[in-house]
Amino acid sequence: MKTAIRIELIPLYRCNENCNFCLYQHEKNNKNTADLAWIDSTLTSLHFKYDILQIKITGGEISLLSDFYFEMLFNLLKIHCKKIIVETNFVEFKKALINNCDIINIGYNFNNNPLQQQIFNNIKAATATGKSINIKSLDIFCKINHNQIINHLNSLKIKSWEIIPFHQTPFTLYKFRGYSEYEKIVAEYLKLSNKMKFAFQNKLQLENILNLDNYNVKTVYLTPNNKLALQNFDNDNNFFLEEFDNVEDLSKKMKETEKKKDKFCEKCTSKLQCMANSFMNLNYTGLSCSGFKDLINKHKGGL
Repeated sequence: MKTAIRIELIPLYRCNENCNFCLYQHEKNNKNTADLAWIDSTLTSLHFKYDILQIKITGGEISLLSDFYFEMLFNLLKIHCKKIIVETNFVEFKKALINNCDIINIGYNFNNNPLQQQIFNNIKAATATGKSINIKSLDIFCKINHNQIINHLNSLKIKSWEIIPFHQTPFTLYKFRGYSEYEKIVAEYLKLSNKMKFAFQNKLQLENILNLDNYNVKTVYLTPNNKLALQNFDNDNNFFLEEFDNVEDLSKKMKETEKKKDKFCEKCTSKLQCMANSFMNLNYTGLSCSGFKDLINKHKGGL
């Protein structure tokens, strides 16, 4: 039985925004766009070794791709995997995204972005066409005004919302303060989930955690540099992508990582029933972990 992986395809690092929390801010002058032939051959090699559960197209900002490139890419990916996810900031109402994708993930935060109204209008226009819109927001922008945020999202008529944990790089404005803060924020929204007119993905994940064992599935990145990559963290908890030239080198690293599971994980009673997607550097100074063990335990106890 083949090991399962997820693919995160980053065709470009270029973006039409300049966010202080962007993981790839240091790459904003990178002009590269992933080669379609390289993507095809790499996915073929990965499929030979692994079971690809899903492919997510992200960036940078994918709306900066030409319609022709995006349509070619989307059709190519469907050959390798049935579940294709697209992620955009939706600053632009891109025809190629609307025509090809039934479900669109949108990074949408509550940080007084000058383009916020434009993004809001584009989401409303997309839902009017019958597209399913999933919103993802960083926890750092969800700490206050809980009811106001829920009412705002209700007005968008979206399919679902997910709060995701912020990671830092040496170039991001905000600093990582441990997963316990993320867990606290999610717990507060769980108490208000009855007010939501959309699916709360964090709640669904917690309800499924005892029945599913795929949250710890590793994510393999394909970068605009025509490289494979895995996520990693340095000693200061800064996120970075560790790149590899080929599938063989990547697979070797993945096997080494499995053998060197964090001691924190080895002692954990949750085993693999957690929400981590990497076994690297999980114990952030004791402030919970990226498997969100404390949040899972609180949810089991009814919060």
